[in-house]
Amino acid sequence: MSSTCLRDAGAIVGIVATLRPVKRHDLFLRALATVRERDPNVKGLVVGGDGGTRRATERLAKRIGLEGAVHFAGGVSDSKPFVRALDILAVCSDSEGFPNVVLEAMACGKPVVSTRVPGAEDAVVHGGTGLLVPTGDGAALADALTRILGDAELRETMGHAARERVRSFSVRAAARRYAALYRKLADSPRAS
Repeated sequence: MSSTCLRDAGAIVGIVATLRPVKRHDLFLRALATVRERDPNVKGLVVGGDGGTRRATERLAKRIGLEGAVHFAGGVSDSKPFVRALDILAVCSDSEGFPNVVLEAMACGKPVVSTRVPGAEDAVVHGGTGLLVPTGDGAALADALTRILGDAELRETMGHAARERVRSFSVRAAARRYAALYRKLADSPRAS
């Protein structure tokens, strides 16, 4: 299934991460199953190379009734078309560095629902550009996804705010901040 075909589906929530245990694809799938109990038109998308758990993740999807409701795109060289196809990006990790896909989704005007992990917490403004949930809490993840999916105005507002916020993470914005800091340091009297 291509990213273009996905647009024929209902709302799409997705995760973009290598299939490794720390990324918690299992949490994503269980939350998706709960979301689909509330709205069976919601589809799931899993984008990411096999980090050793793809088979187990696909078996879990089938076992919990998501066969045909979630698409495994595998590893891709360019995830942007898939991110653009999403209505919400989910980050379910137990730990993270700085997930670049969060900024990619925000730049595309997509709200992000993420576990409270460093990096994502720095980018996502809870209630502004998305929602943050406790790490490992599938019920909270499902509730957050449902809340945004069920409110088109909220989704649009968060998407717009996400697009604006991502600009603060640009190289130009960082350069302006550093230049202002250097000016302030240069103008301040030296401590003796």
